[in-house]
Amino acid sequence: MKTFFACLLLMLCCLSQILPAQELPQNSREEIDRLLTSIARKEVALRGIVKIDSVATERNELILFANINCSYIPFREENVEMIYNEVRALLPSEFAKYKLQIRTDNRLIEELIPSSFRYKKSNKKEKTFVNKADVPLVTRLSAPYAPQNGLQNRHIALWQSHGYYYEAKLTRWEWQRARIFQTVEDLYTQSYVLPYLVPMLENAGANVLLPRERDTQLHEIIIDNDTCLNRSLYAESTGGKRWQTGDTSGFAHLREQYIDFENPFREGTYRFAETIRKGEESFAEWIPDIPQAGRYAVYISYKTVDRSTDDAIYTVHHKGG
Repeated sequence: MKTFFACLLLMLCCLSQILPAQELPQNSREEIDRLLTSIARKEVALRGIVKIDSVATERNELILFANINCSYIPFREENVEMIYNEVRALLPSEFAKYKLQIRTDNRLIEELIPSSFRYKKSNKKEKTFVNKADVPLVTRLSAPYAPQNGLQNRHIALWQSHGYYYEAKLTRWEWQRARIFQTVEDLYTQSYVLPYLVPMLENAGANVLLPRERDTQLHEIIIDNDTCLNRSLYAESTGGKRWQTGDTSGFAHLREQYIDFENPFREGTYRFAETIRKGEESFAEWIPDIPQAGRYAVYISYKTVDRSTDDAIYTVHHKGG
């Protein structure tokens, strides 16, 4: 008899391991999506939505994996607790006793609270992390060297300082910082960040992104399939696959000045051609009408769509070599 009960107990244990785990209903997932999206949009200018990509259950633990948009929320002790409470309130009753985890960007959301905003300080060395990129935004194919370590495949957001802005109360343009010791921070910091610090980081392999304009050239040339300034020219050469106009919006330069909610990246069209492995390639040319010799930064705007190529090649012809 003891042997029978032992076998029965073993069978029940095995059965509990193979029974399907509780599944989170689709309507609950959609409610959580809407909740997290509304929270994110109160904090950041979010494009797209926060979405629960997948759900896992481990014993008495429910793990929700949110997409990368969730990581853009500035997490603090208060809103993390609020998020957990409101998500729990949306869960079906069968998950009432489950321990809940919400993860985004491979981290628990509570791990994304900056240490300076945490109430409980830990004596342990905190783990740091970065978003690794196997393919950088831009690769300089003509560079005489390719860093193997250093800052290769790293992307750095860097501000060289504040800048010139329009002060409506005084009806004038002015620097954001005060004048001190015959200079102003908006110019002084920039004087060594642009010619020294940024090139140093780029030479070490990094892609440096500056929200404030880094190019000191006074002239601007815009070349686009919708509009070109002066005698600049946009041209296409069709090979094995023809060029087509995309179904959604693209860039167009329609005015000299822009006001609130006017976005040139949504006022035009974009062109695309299917990539090929063999045969005659299709390519586009942007030929500028340069008004004066000098140093010009080159910027590229492109439309990202499903199955976009990740290895588009741009060749820049210039007098610098």
